[in-house]
Amino acid sequence: MTRALPILRRLGTLLAVIVLSTFFLSCLLRLLPTDLVDMILTLGTPEEKDALRHTLYLDRDVFTSYFMWFKDFIRGDMGIFYGTGGGESVWSHVTRSLPISLLIMLYTQIFALLVAIPLGIFTAYREGKKSDRIISNTLFTASSVPNFALAFLLIIVVGVKLQWLPTLEYVGFKESPLQHFKHMILPCFSLGLGLAASYTRLLRTDVIAALKDDYVTMAASKGLSDSRILLTHVFRPASVTLLTAAALNMGALIGGTLVIENIFAIPGFGFEIAYALGTKEFVALQSFIAITAIGYVIFNVAADLLIGIVDPRTRGSR
Repeated sequence: MTRALPILRRLGTLLAVIVLSTFFLSCLLRLLPTDLVDMILTLGTPEEKDALRHTLYLDRDVFTSYFMWFKDFIRGDMGIFYGTGGGESVWSHVTRSLPISLLIMLYTQIFALLVAIPLGIFTAYREGKKSDRIISNTLFTASSVPNFALAFLLIIVVGVKLQWLPTLEYVGFKESPLQHFKHMILPCFSLGLGLAASYTRLLRTDVIAALKDDYVTMAASKGLSDSRILLTHVFRPASVTLLTAAALNMGALIGGTLVIENIFAIPGFGFEIAYALGTKEFVALQSFIAITAIGYVIFNVAADLLIGIVDPRTRGSR
């Protein structure tokens, strides 16, 4: 029972986040100055509007309406896009766009770690040297630039003026692996540069602390190779903080990914949210917000579990 309590607590957190976020949006829809049904069916007859109002549960009070929507959402009925003639389900948009967003987040994390691990170790070994100061100052400057500002800068310089890389649209991996990765470079670089800078500083600090520990000195005195000391006695204990930060940042990446997708015209989940908001598809928007909340909590719960596996000392406090 004791082991089940953390899992029940996390499930309770997941439910609370979903309910609060979607209920808040439901209340906002009620406060719109224009009737939601009139916005959807501008030229509809009164009978058609009454039928749609009943379908969307808008003819009931806010609590009953939300409960009926939430029950449908749990069953997998997320509504339809009324602007497309009522023939396209929200779920079809989710299954088409969500994998693209998850792929961008994965690529971003891989890029950030590939940059941070060698730079973090190098700057730790060169602590106080000129190269350490140059890299640290450069990374500090990079981390202060918002990802959307960096994205616009890359589009103008790399995409438009130099024409080195494509800046818009998305190419699937099955269509052309080469073009797929070429289209992913600028979005993932925009998202991952700040992460790489943060990860580098974290790893540098932990590696410097590990290099000063007695067991590292003892390992060196026994004649162990530098590579073995680095991998076994330095990098492994120093990587706990790095893995923790990487896991926790998966949830934080959701917001950045939504913005970057719209800048680079990538048809991911963020692009769908912007489309639903721009076309006043508030029924679909409510389902999108619920899925975003679910993803955020799932990523944080997964991070919590990963931290417990990597560093067992934290299990008792979670």
